[in-house]
Amino acid sequence: MRAAALLFVAACVLSLVACPGLPTATPFPEQVSTEQQVQSIPDASATPHDTAERPAQPATATDTRIALEAYAADYAGGPGAIYVGILEQLAGPALIPEHGDSEGNVPLSALEEFRFVYESDYYQDLLRRSRFTDPTRITSQLDSPIFILHACVNGDSMWCQLMEAYLAPNLERRTGGMLTIEVAPFFELGILPNDALDLLEDGTLGMASIYGLPLGGDHPELEILFLYGLYFDHSQYFQAAVEMLPDIERLLEVATGGYPLGVNWLSGHSPYLVGTARLEHPEDFEGLETYAFSKPVSDWLRGMGADPYFVSGTEVHTVLERGILDAAAAPPDYSYRQRWYEVTDYISGPLVSWSPSHYVVSRDVWESLPADLQEIMKEEAARLELEALRTAPAYIARVLQNNVDSGLTHAEFSPEVQAQSEWAAMNHVVPNWVERIGGPDSPFADLFNRVHGPLLGLRIEADGSVEKFR
Repeated sequence: MRAAALLFVAACVLSLVACPGLPTATPFPEQVSTEQQVQSIPDASATPHDTAERPAQPATATDTRIALEAYAADYAGGPGAIYVGILEQLAGPALIPEHGDSEGNVPLSALEEFRFVYESDYYQDLLRRSRFTDPTRITSQLDSPIFILHACVNGDSMWCQLMEAYLAPNLERRTGGMLTIEVAPFFELGILPNDALDLLEDGTLGMASIYGLPLGGDHPELEILFLYGLYFDHSQYFQAAVEMLPDIERLLEVATGGYPLGVNWLSGHSPYLVGTARLEHPEDFEGLETYAFSKPVSDWLRGMGADPYFVSGTEVHTVLERGILDAAAAPPDYSYRQRWYEVTDYISGPLVSWSPSHYVVSRDVWESLPADLQEIMKEEAARLELEALRTAPAYIARVLQNNVDSGLTHAEFSPEVQAQSEWAAMNHVVPNWVERIGGPDSPFADLFNRVHGPLLGLRIEADGSVEKFR
């Protein structure tokens, strides 16, 4: 697959098409007015980042807060809305209707369930990094614009769609067309997601989304964000993930030499089990032949008494229809797109997960950018994350509801199943992961203890086992 990627780059060079590994100068379009450039951006994504008339940074923290509250009030009720003390201001249409509820909205009721996000220190830091009240202004003079191709995991995913509909047009508008990002799925580029780190390191890719599960073979440390069975609500998961982000970013910096620009939250990616049986009790899992999409899921299934199997994702519908497998584990957005509801009756779960992933800019591309464009990219990356967190509660509910509306019955895990799930995590998922990362002396085993000790009362012992101490 590395060869395929290199052939793609060679082809784009020979055809004079901009290559993904380097920022490429292309001629400015002739006779294109500023008005025409603005009109080319979709109205929904033209969020209020036009700051030419805004004052310089206020002198005091109080003035900054007042300015931020005014900004939040001005742009409440839709894409680009931010939380500065009034949760109702986040409610309103989603930028992409499929990311909202059945009417395309982010309802206040969903936001209320995720209030812990908007009142977190992490969210406040995103507001600071977004610099709404004192945005970076362009000082660079370029002879021609810069083009960067961003390789994204899957064009159907929420985060890739938001990058294309939100980040890309906002960057282009804020830079007056000097910086353009195009988003393309890995498969269109002839690249596998598990090659992303290597291709960023050698400069074949200029910018790419990093999804930890496919990279588990070479970097099992990234699976720390996918240790299923440890959490029972999104609040716990969010708190743990936020604390682990700096260590994950350092790993990506070392692995790629590049710059981790921003975070994508994998909203709607809590695995469910879709099958013909209702999974209400621990004994319902015994001998259940189930499709598993990763090692952590396989480990969890074994701990539950089920038998995991791997087949191609495109074959799951067929093996479920023919009764070859009893169930399949997958996020509900994926199972819905694959139409598993046609051959199954129940969707059981969830295995709560809300993992963050990063998108990384290669070293050559990042170092070639002028400082002002780097700062604008950082600000827009933070603003993209704010928008993703605004729509996440609606999307998480929507993707499950899509399956229910298509005929599946949702069977929520009982307390007995949750207790068995925690046992599976402690006795299968985490110990097997510790072995894959090289043992309990690994820095990531220490990271697990630093995060999950205070949060969940769990500790990896010297022999690689997991103990609960409270």
